[in-house]
Amino acid sequence: MPSVTARVDPDALAAERAVVLDAVLKQLIRRLPSDDQVRATRVLFGVHAEHRRTTLTARRLAAAGVMGYEYNHFRLRVEPRLLDELAHLFEVDGARAAKHTPRHAKRAAL
Repeated sequence: MPSVTARVDPDALAAERAVVLDAVLKQLIRRLPSDDQVRATRVLFGVHAEHRRTTLTARRLAAAGVMGYEYNHFRLRVEPRLLDELAHLFEVDGARAAKHTPRHAKRAAL
C-alpha cells in the first residue's frame, strides 16, 4: 500500500507498518467532505476508545445514528459510499506519496 510504504522504513516490522497505517487512516478520514461523514467513519472504524472492541453491527448502528439514517439504509447505501470515498482518498494519497518517495526506498520496498 503506497500510502504506508512511502512513510515507513522498508525494513520495518509489521507492527510498525500497522501503526503507520492507523495514522494514515485517521488522517484520511479527517479529509472526508462533511463533518457527518468524518464522525460516522470514525465510529465505523473504531477510532475512538468507546467504539473499540465492539461488533461491526454495534459500530454500524452508532454510525447510522450519527448520520441520522436507519441501520439497514446506512449499511446498504451510505456505508459503501463512505468506503468508496475513503478508498479514493487512499488512492490519491498513495499516488502522491509514491511521487515523493526516493528511488532507493521504492526499490527496497519491492
